Amino acid sequence: MVKIKVWFLELVARLNGPLFILVVNFIYKLRRADCSIKFSEGRLIVYNVKYEICIVSKLRYIRYLYGIEQALSSLTKNYFLNSIEFKEDDVIIDCGANIGELGVWIKSKNRKAGYYAFEPSPKEFACLNYNLKGSTDNVYSLGLWNERTTLKFYVASDTADSSLIEIQNFTNVIEVDVTRLDMVIPAEVRIKLLKVEAEGAEPEVLMGSTGLLSRCEYIVVDSSPERGINQEETTIDVINFLLANNFTLINMNHKSRVICLFRNKAF
Repeated sequence: MVKIKVWFLELVARLNGPLFILVVNFIYKLRRADCSIKFSEGRLIVYNVKYEICIVSKLRYIRYLYGIEQALSSLTKNYFLNSIEFKEDDVIIDCGANIGELGVWIKSKNRKAGYYAFEPSPKEFACLNYNLKGSTDNVYSLGLWNERTTLKFYVASDTADSSLIEIQNFTNVIEVDVTRLDMVIPAEVRIKLLKVEAEGAEPEVLMGSTGLLSRCEYIVVDSSPERGINQEETTIDVINFLLANNFTLINMNHKSRVICLFRNKAF
Protein backbone atom coordinates (compact mmCIF):
# COMPACT_ATOMS: atom_id res chain seq x y z
CA MET A 1 0.00 0.00 0.00
CA VAL A 2 1.29 3.44 -0.99
CA LYS A 3 2.22 5.56 2.05
CA ILE A 4 1.37 9.26 1.93
CA LYS A 5 2.54 11.78 4.52
CA VAL A 6 -0.13 13.31 6.77
CA TRP A 7 1.06 16.84 6.00
CA PHE A 8 0.47 16.20 2.29
CA LEU A 9 -3.04 14.84 2.90
CA GLU A 10 -3.90 17.92 4.95
CA LEU A 11 -2.45 20.16 2.26
CA VAL A 12 -4.71 18.54 -0.35
CA ALA A 13 -7.75 19.52 1.72
CA ARG A 14 -6.82 23.18 1.14
CA LEU A 15 -7.32 22.82 -2.62
CA ASN A 16 -10.54 24.13 -4.13
CA GLY A 17 -13.15 22.96 -6.61
CA PRO A 18 -12.22 20.63 -9.50
CA LEU A 19 -8.55 20.53 -8.51
CA PHE A 20 -9.43 19.12 -5.08
CA ILE A 21 -11.65 16.46 -6.67
CA LEU A 22 -9.00 15.55 -9.24
CA VAL A 23 -6.21 15.15 -6.69
CA VAL A 24 -8.32 13.21 -4.16
CA ASN A 25 -9.56 10.79 -6.83
CA PHE A 26 -5.96 10.27 -7.95
CA ILE A 27 -4.99 9.48 -4.33
CA TYR A 28 -7.92 7.07 -3.96
CA LYS A 29 -6.94 5.34 -7.21
CA LEU A 30 -3.29 5.19 -6.17
CA ARG A 31 -4.30 3.50 -2.92
CA ARG A 32 -6.83 1.24 -4.66
CA ALA A 33 -9.66 2.54 -2.50
CA ASP A 34 -13.13 1.33 -3.49
CA CYS A 35 -14.51 4.87 -3.86
CA SER A 36 -14.38 8.25 -5.57
CA ILE A 37 -15.31 11.77 -4.49
CA LYS A 38 -17.48 14.45 -6.09
CA PHE A 39 -19.38 17.67 -5.48
CA SER A 40 -23.13 17.29 -5.93
CA GLU A 41 -25.56 20.17 -5.34
CA GLY A 42 -23.14 21.84 -2.97
CA ARG A 43 -22.45 18.63 -1.05
CA LEU A 44 -19.20 16.72 -0.89
CA ILE A 45 -19.92 13.04 -1.58
CA VAL A 46 -17.72 9.96 -1.24
CA TYR A 47 -19.29 7.17 -3.28
CA ASN A 48 -19.06 3.80 -4.99
CA VAL A 49 -21.61 1.47 -6.60
CA LYS A 50 -23.15 0.66 -3.20
CA TYR A 51 -22.89 3.84 -1.11
CA GLU A 52 -23.13 7.61 -1.32
CA ILE A 53 -21.85 9.26 1.85
CA CYS A 54 -22.04 13.01 2.35
CA ILE A 55 -19.06 14.27 4.37
CA VAL A 56 -19.02 17.49 6.34
CA SER A 57 -15.64 18.92 5.34
CA LYS A 58 -12.90 18.38 2.76
CA LEU A 59 -10.48 17.19 5.42
CA ARG A 60 -12.74 14.23 6.14
CA TYR A 61 -11.86 12.65 2.78
CA ILE A 62 -8.86 11.18 4.63
CA ARG A 63 -11.21 8.84 6.49
CA TYR A 64 -11.85 6.94 3.24
CA LEU A 65 -8.26 6.44 2.06
CA TYR A 66 -8.76 2.69 2.39
CA GLY A 67 -12.27 2.82 0.88
CA ILE A 68 -15.81 3.04 2.19
CA GLU A 69 -16.11 -0.64 3.06
CA GLN A 70 -12.94 -0.45 5.15
CA ALA A 71 -14.10 2.71 6.92
CA LEU A 72 -17.42 1.10 7.87
CA SER A 73 -15.68 -2.13 8.84
CA SER A 74 -13.36 -0.21 11.18
CA LEU A 75 -16.39 1.49 12.74
CA THR A 76 -18.10 -1.82 13.48
CA LYS A 77 -14.87 -3.32 14.82
CA ASN A 78 -14.17 -0.34 17.08
CA TYR A 79 -17.65 -0.59 18.61
CA PHE A 80 -17.61 -4.40 18.90
CA LEU A 81 -20.71 -4.60 16.69
CA ASN A 82 -19.59 -7.87 15.14
CA SER A 83 -19.94 -9.52 18.55
CA ILE A 84 -23.64 -8.62 18.75
CA GLU A 85 -26.25 -10.75 17.00
CA PHE A 86 -28.64 -8.29 15.40
CA LYS A 87 -32.10 -9.46 14.35
CA GLU A 88 -34.47 -8.07 11.74
CA ASP A 89 -36.48 -5.61 13.81
CA ASP A 90 -33.87 -4.61 16.37
CA VAL A 91 -33.68 -0.97 17.45
CA ILE A 92 -30.38 0.93 17.57
CA ILE A 93 -30.00 4.38 19.15
CA ASP A 94 -27.08 6.50 17.98
CA CYS A 95 -26.20 9.32 20.38
CA GLY A 96 -23.69 11.58 18.68
CA ALA A 97 -24.46 10.22 15.22
CA ASN A 98 -22.28 12.72 13.34
CA ILE A 99 -22.96 12.05 9.62
CA GLY A 100 -24.70 8.74 10.31
CA GLU A 101 -22.09 6.18 9.26
CA LEU A 102 -23.47 3.74 11.84
CA GLY A 103 -26.91 4.14 10.31
CA VAL A 104 -25.51 3.59 6.82
CA TRP A 105 -23.88 0.36 7.99
CA ILE A 106 -27.02 -0.82 9.80
CA LYS A 107 -29.25 -0.20 6.78
CA SER A 108 -26.79 -1.97 4.46
CA LYS A 109 -27.10 -5.06 6.67
CA ASN A 110 -30.71 -4.84 7.83
CA ARG A 111 -33.16 -2.51 6.12
CA LYS A 112 -35.87 -3.24 8.70
CA ALA A 113 -33.82 -2.28 11.76
CA GLY A 114 -35.08 0.70 13.72
CA TYR A 115 -32.58 3.54 13.95
CA TYR A 116 -32.77 6.64 16.16
CA ALA A 117 -30.05 9.24 15.53
CA PHE A 118 -29.21 12.39 17.51
CA GLU A 119 -26.85 15.05 16.20
CA PRO A 120 -26.91 18.72 17.33
CA SER A 121 -24.31 20.15 14.90
CA PRO A 122 -26.13 21.70 11.87
CA LYS A 123 -23.54 20.72 9.23
CA GLU A 124 -23.28 17.14 10.45
CA PHE A 125 -27.07 16.90 10.74
CA ALA A 126 -27.48 17.99 7.10
CA CYS A 127 -25.13 15.19 6.03
CA LEU A 128 -26.89 12.75 8.34
CA ASN A 129 -30.22 13.53 6.66
CA TYR A 130 -28.68 13.06 3.22
CA ASN A 131 -27.01 9.78 4.12
CA LEU A 132 -30.27 8.34 5.43
CA LYS A 133 -32.39 9.67 2.55
CA GLY A 134 -35.42 7.56 1.79
CA SER A 135 -35.37 6.17 5.31
CA THR A 136 -38.31 6.29 7.69
CA ASP A 137 -36.04 6.40 10.71
CA ASN A 138 -36.11 8.90 13.55
CA VAL A 139 -33.44 11.56 13.08
CA TYR A 140 -33.22 14.40 15.60
CA SER A 141 -31.34 17.69 15.44
CA LEU A 142 -30.91 17.60 19.21
CA GLY A 143 -28.16 17.27 21.77
CA LEU A 144 -28.54 14.81 24.62
CA TRP A 145 -28.05 15.79 28.25
CA ASN A 146 -29.49 15.10 31.71
CA GLU A 147 -32.28 17.68 31.34
CA ARG A 148 -34.23 19.56 28.69
CA THR A 149 -32.69 22.98 28.13
CA THR A 150 -30.56 25.06 25.75
CA LEU A 151 -26.76 24.91 25.93
CA LYS A 152 -23.71 26.30 24.16
CA PHE A 153 -22.25 23.94 21.58
CA TYR A 154 -18.58 24.22 20.66
CA VAL A 155 -18.21 23.36 16.98
CA ALA A 156 -15.14 21.56 15.56
CA SER A 157 -16.48 19.85 12.44
CA ASP A 158 -13.16 19.21 10.68
CA THR A 159 -11.94 16.97 13.49
CA ALA A 160 -15.37 15.65 14.59
CA ASP A 161 -14.70 16.95 18.10
CA SER A 162 -17.74 19.23 18.56
CA SER A 163 -18.97 19.15 22.14
CA LEU A 164 -21.44 20.55 24.66
CA ILE A 165 -18.45 21.04 26.95
CA GLU A 166 -15.92 23.73 26.03
CA ILE A 167 -12.93 22.35 24.12
CA GLN A 168 -9.67 23.90 22.98
CA ASN A 169 -9.82 24.11 19.19
CA PHE A 170 -13.42 24.98 18.37
CA THR A 171 -14.20 27.15 15.33
CA ASN A 172 -17.41 28.74 16.58
CA VAL A 173 -20.05 28.51 19.28
CA ILE A 174 -23.79 28.08 18.73
CA GLU A 175 -26.74 27.39 20.99
CA VAL A 176 -28.54 24.06 20.63
CA ASP A 177 -31.56 22.41 22.18
CA VAL A 178 -30.76 19.43 24.38
CA THR A 179 -32.99 16.90 26.05
CA ARG A 180 -33.03 13.68 28.05
CA LEU A 181 -32.97 10.58 25.87
CA ASP A 182 -35.66 8.91 27.98
CA MET A 183 -38.00 11.80 27.16
CA VAL A 184 -37.78 11.04 23.43
CA ILE A 185 -37.80 7.26 23.01
CA PRO A 186 -41.33 5.78 23.31
CA ALA A 187 -41.90 3.55 26.35
CA GLU A 188 -42.80 0.52 24.23
CA VAL A 189 -39.46 0.50 22.35
CA ARG A 190 -37.05 -2.27 23.29
CA ILE A 191 -33.47 -1.31 22.48
CA LYS A 192 -30.89 -3.74 21.15
CA LEU A 193 -28.02 -1.25 21.25
CA LEU A 194 -27.48 2.21 22.67
CA LYS A 195 -24.31 3.82 21.29
CA VAL A 196 -23.00 6.90 23.12
CA GLU A 197 -20.28 9.08 21.64
CA ALA A 198 -20.71 12.54 23.15
CA GLU A 199 -17.19 14.01 23.07
CA GLY A 200 -16.87 14.04 26.85
CA ALA A 201 -20.54 14.41 27.79
CA GLU A 202 -21.13 10.66 28.14
CA PRO A 203 -21.99 10.80 31.88
CA GLU A 204 -24.70 13.42 31.26
CA VAL A 205 -26.15 11.45 28.34
CA LEU A 206 -26.35 8.29 30.44
CA MET A 207 -27.90 10.14 33.39
CA GLY A 208 -30.54 11.40 30.97
CA SER A 209 -31.24 7.81 29.89
CA THR A 210 -32.10 6.25 33.26
CA GLY A 211 -35.75 5.82 32.31
CA LEU A 212 -34.90 3.44 29.47
CA LEU A 213 -31.75 1.64 30.60
CA SER A 214 -33.76 -1.40 31.71
CA ARG A 215 -34.93 -1.74 28.07
CA CYS A 216 -31.39 -1.69 26.62
CA GLU A 217 -29.66 -5.01 25.97
CA TYR A 218 -26.28 -3.53 24.99
CA ILE A 219 -24.64 -0.16 25.54
CA VAL A 220 -21.39 0.86 23.85
CA VAL A 221 -19.69 4.05 25.01
CA ASP A 222 -16.74 6.01 23.65
CA SER A 223 -15.18 7.39 26.83
CA SER A 224 -11.92 8.59 25.28
CA PRO A 225 -10.06 11.60 26.76
CA GLU A 226 -12.23 14.29 25.15
CA ARG A 227 -13.99 16.02 28.04
CA GLY A 228 -13.36 19.73 28.16
CA ILE A 229 -10.21 21.79 27.76
CA ASN A 230 -8.20 19.31 29.84
CA GLN A 231 -9.28 16.38 27.62
CA GLU A 232 -10.28 14.09 30.48
CA GLU A 233 -11.49 10.50 30.16
CA THR A 234 -15.01 9.63 31.30
CA THR A 235 -14.31 5.89 31.56
CA ILE A 236 -14.46 5.53 35.35
CA ASP A 237 -17.67 7.53 35.65
CA VAL A 238 -19.26 5.57 32.80
CA ILE A 239 -18.30 2.16 34.18
CA ASN A 240 -19.41 2.99 37.73
CA PHE A 241 -22.73 4.36 36.50
CA LEU A 242 -23.59 1.38 34.33
CA LEU A 243 -22.43 -1.22 36.87
CA ALA A 244 -24.79 0.44 39.36
CA ASN A 245 -27.60 0.14 36.81
CA ASN A 246 -27.41 -3.65 36.31
CA PHE A 247 -24.94 -3.75 33.42
CA THR A 248 -21.73 -5.72 33.16
CA LEU A 249 -18.63 -4.70 31.22
CA ILE A 250 -18.02 -7.38 28.57
CA ASN A 251 -15.40 -5.79 26.32
CA MET A 252 -13.06 -2.82 26.29
CA ASN A 253 -10.67 -1.24 23.81
CA HIS A 254 -8.03 1.04 25.30
CA LYS A 255 -5.78 1.64 22.28
CA SER A 256 -6.29 4.71 20.08
CA ARG A 257 -9.73 5.26 21.63
CA VAL A 258 -11.38 4.08 24.84
CA ILE A 259 -14.54 2.16 23.98
CA CYS A 260 -16.49 0.02 26.43
CA LEU A 261 -19.22 -2.52 25.63
CA PHE A 262 -21.77 -3.36 28.35
CA ARG A 263 -24.60 -5.90 28.51
CA ASN A 264 -27.71 -5.71 30.65
CA LYS A 265 -27.74 -8.55 33.21
CA ALA A 266 -31.49 -8.91 32.76
CA PHE A 267 -31.12 -10.15 29.18
